[in-house]
This record gives sequence, structure tokens and C-alpha cells, in this order.
Amino acid sequence: MYKANFTDYDKKPEDMVNYMRYYGPHFNKKLCDFAVSLMTKEDNKPIKPITKEEIKIMMSNYGITLKHD
Repeated sequence: MYKANFTDYDKKPEDMVNYMRYYGPHFNKKLCDFAVSLMTKEDNKPIKPITKEEIKIMMSNYGITLKHD
């Protein structure tokens, strides 16, 4: 869900290929959670991440259905 797979691109800059070969992707779930933990709303209250299940419940409460989720 959070993993960006840069190997899916057809054309990659040579420098990017070299970097990924030696270091790999760095932005993983743990780093994403850390980044989100530092985010705040306009009133300086922290952002509370919600789960996929919570989103599905919210969508069903409003009668929203996805055909290809």
C-alpha cells in the first residue's frame, strides 16, 4: 500500500537506476508512519491516520460503493 515500486517505470534515469541498485527504496511503511506522526492540522492538532476498514465503514454510511477497490 505504501511501497512505491520504481521498477515499474519503462524509462528510468541512469542515475536513478544506479541509486536504486545500491541503496534501494527508502520510504517504507515505518517512514510513512513517522512522517504522518509529525503532520498537524491548521489548529496544530496532530493528524490521526485512519485504517482502510474505517474508510470502508465511512463510505458505506454514506452509501458509497467501489466496484474495483
